[in-house]
Amino acid sequence: MQFRADGYQWIADALEKETKAALRQVRDRVGRDRHVPQVRFFTTNGDGIDLVRCRLVDMPLESFSRCIWGTFTSTMTYDDWSVQCLERLDDNTCYCRVVFDHGIAPNVPLRLNILQRQVRTKDRVVIVLRNVVEDNEFPLPPQSVRLLMNGWFVFDRDHQNATLARTLVQCHATRTDNNLSEEQEIQRAKDPPHYNRPRKPWLRQLVGRLFDAVDATNTAKLHVSPPEAANL
Repeated sequence: MQFRADGYQWIADALEKETKAALRQVRDRVGRDRHVPQVRFFTTNGDGIDLVRCRLVDMPLESFSRCIWGTFTSTMTYDDWSVQCLERLDDNTCYCRVVFDHGIAPNVPLRLNILQRQVRTKDRVVIVLRNVVEDNEFPLPPQSVRLLMNGWFVFDRDHQNATLARTLVQCHATRTDNNLSEEQEIQRAKDPPHYNRPRKPWLRQLVGRLFDAVDATNTAKLHVSPPEAANL
């Protein structure tokens, strides 16, 4: 158990150290405009997509960040996705299984094991996350799509009742082609028909679906209308 805890600590520390670099990337992508509510997608080298958002949310920092952290880490089943807490190291570090029911294709779920940490200071809350692809303790079932994801969610107090929310999520998609078992070959046959085309458009759709599901959950939890929702 200590070995796993040390591994979690190493991953989370590495992500936390990259927070400033992540914020620079957000600024480079959206400029100095503090309210760009639409999610923006940017292609990267290889099979990568970066998701970026920068917006002002009409909600106090404490309430907003608590809602987002709860959505990410509390065991719960929602309309199109679910969260199961696998291990909780402390109040600020959680390892979860997240399942998106239609993540790969209609009725073909995408399952992710995600490590998350939050760091709270007086006027800022940072949430970092990374999914873990190989885990003997909590193995994932065979999946024809392998998604690699790093995320930074930085929430700053703008004034007493508003929060500046900046998001960078880096995603890469790969195929598990090597030495496929019979079960994996069957699973691969369920790939969306357009998967064999250029992968970035497919990945953009996938990431968009995942974040639409999370946004819908936060909208419902915060009891606000969609235009003012606390989207990530």
